[in-house]
Amino acid sequence: TPVGNLEGVFGVQYAKSDFEALGNEAFLPKAETQNLAAFIIEHYQWNDVHFELGARVDQQKIEVADQRYKDFDKTAFSASTAANWEFVPDHIASLSLSYAERLPNAQELYARGVHLATNTYEMGDANLGKEKSKNIELGLHKTQGDFTYGLNAFYNQIDDYIFANTLDRHEDFRLIKYSQADAEFYGAEAEVGYQFNDQFHAKVFADHVRGKLDQGGDLPRIPATRTGVRFDANFLDGIHGGVEYIYGFKQDKIAEFEESTPAYHLVNLDISYDTNITDRYSSQVYFKAN
Repeated sequence: TPVGNLEGVFGVQYAKSDFEALGNEAFLPKAETQNLAAFIIEHYQWNDVHFELGARVDQQKIEVADQRYKDFDKTAFSASTAANWEFVPDHIASLSLSYAERLPNAQELYARGVHLATNTYEMGDANLGKEKSKNIELGLHKTQGDFTYGLNAFYNQIDDYIFANTLDRHEDFRLIKYSQADAEFYGAEAEVGYQFNDQFHAKVFADHVRGKLDQGGDLPRIPATRTGVRFDANFLDGIHGGVEYIYGFKQDKIAEFEESTPAYHLVNLDISYDTNITDRYSSQVYFKAN
């Protein structure tokens, strides 16, 4: 129930996970993870500005069956605030600030052995601490009308960032160790769309992200810049189709033991037919090609 112009939600969340890798891929000991969290999210409308506030506390416990490893028990805290200003009708400028802590998972803490799915030998570190990130994001959006657009730019400063650090490589087999180092991410994403009529819609989009270590060097496995265009059509009642083209740029901002990836072209096609069988049941038949 709103209190004046203030409304929101608060609650608790509990999750439990049992994990064990068996057979030839037993690179991780049996571990039980329990996470208990409390959170609150609040909204406040003041004239043309919509404010958002949020906070969350997480307690994570990981118990390991293998006595060679020590159990994990730590708490993390996160908070965020945002302001969305509708400076003219249907046009919104936004600013969000946040501080977030992330606790390492069981794989990052206890992995030890060959991981066949990724063709790596993984080494965890039971002494890993929590990540601590400070984040800022600016946005400009129009979401109503035939012409829509969205533009976001962000910057993240992360202390003790956890990542899979490649220590050595033989052909396509890599030795990785989960490590921590200060890092920064920054980037932007943009999208412009137009609704020609009830049948046809098109959009152009692009995104870019850069990840670097504060001590120098590029972070591993960072995706390349992309741009693309998508066209959607509603042919008849229940029949929808779309075609999408994406161009991925060359990625040569790479970490040690990585190889540059060339530019690429990606085409996606999809068509679907939706129908209501009864008031309670519906069906969809679709075809997708990537």
